[in-house]
Amino acid sequence: MGASRSILRKESHIELEIGAGDVSLETTEGFETHNRRGVPDDVFCSIFTVSTKMDLARASSTCKTWRRLVFQSDSEFTTMRATGITRYPTSREEVTTKSLNIPRFSQCLAVNKFWRRVCLNTNLLDSSTVSLLGEALVSNTTLTALDIGDNNISSGLPIFFQNIAKNHILRRLSIWSTGITDSDMKSLCPGLKLNKSLTHLDVSTNKFSDKGYKCLASAITEMSAARAAAKSGLLFQSLVCKENTTTSPESWMSSLLSVPSLTFLNLNKVCQVQTARFFAQALAECLPTTKLKTLMIQRNNLRDEGLVVMKALMDNKELTHIDLDWNFIGLGSPPEVNTDLAQDPVEHRREVAERKKLEKMYYENGVSHLLIELLTAKNYHTFNFQGNILSKREAEDLLLAKTQFPYNLHFTYEPYLEYRV
Repeated sequence: MGASRSILRKESHIELEIGAGDVSLETTEGFETHNRRGVPDDVFCSIFTVSTKMDLARASSTCKTWRRLVFQSDSEFTTMRATGITRYPTSREEVTTKSLNIPRFSQCLAVNKFWRRVCLNTNLLDSSTVSLLGEALVSNTTLTALDIGDNNISSGLPIFFQNIAKNHILRRLSIWSTGITDSDMKSLCPGLKLNKSLTHLDVSTNKFSDKGYKCLASAITEMSAARAAAKSGLLFQSLVCKENTTTSPESWMSSLLSVPSLTFLNLNKVCQVQTARFFAQALAECLPTTKLKTLMIQRNNLRDEGLVVMKALMDNKELTHIDLDWNFIGLGSPPEVNTDLAQDPVEHRREVAERKKLEKMYYENGVSHLLIELLTAKNYHTFNFQGNILSKREAEDLLLAKTQFPYNLHFTYEPYLEYRV
């Protein structure tokens, strides 16, 4: 549009100013007929196509009712889709970008007063651009969630964490799949220790191992202790570390699970079969005293060691959400008896008797008794047990026992999976 244009919705008091020459307006279907079609006054939808030379900081400061902004760049234009709810004009703002001009965007982020969540994952960011974002967050006073995952930015994260330590607003940070190694984790942890506002951190699918876990656990412990001493009221509560392999979990598990404010921990797929015993033992030692509310440890190949973890759960009084999916815990059923008619009858009877003994032993040492005791005695809200080993008899016992479980329990399990894979 060549001329300046202003749109005013009198019913909900929204005013959006579109600058001359820099912006073209594309109306979505039904946009110009909202009033005639009786759309509620608190909903306002529009699509703007904004040229890259537009002053994004000025535009964002005028459009106070935008709840979600999606930036998608091509060679000529950056498209912003905006949806606003006028009754809650600043409660759920979100920005999602793909290949945005980061230096320009950082300038906008530094002064923006309305965005609450920004998603920049998979945007080909590098260490220099993530440093610009960190500098912008020093001045930003509204952003509470930032996702910069799936970008090769590990070398720029130490400076980034030093910068966001000066920001007291950001609560949730996702740096998944950013190539963090043990040395990178050691470099960024000094900045993490100084942070006063983060409550959730996602470092999943990176490249660090036990040394990185140890540095992270130490940093979170020191950060939490400093906040408790300062009585800031902002507690670090949630950590996602899935798919970062550990071989010596005993070196860091106790330190991490002893953080009193930590209530959510995701350790999905962090150990292999050969290290499952060490993982289960380290976890079992910490479970009786940890303050966690949610623990996710699926796909860790625990197998028989999973029974050690489940027994330790009996002494825990805090956990309400457990995820043990696909750990192949349990014994299942013994091998079938050879039913070949040509077999010696005496030998056949001996095998049948032997199998009955094995069935009794498998059943008595199986997982169903412990599982039923856990679910009956504890006040779990969620207990996921898919992909573990149950005999048909054990599955029937669980089905009968479900009437004794708490009414608010969400329990999932395979009907039965007879043999271990």
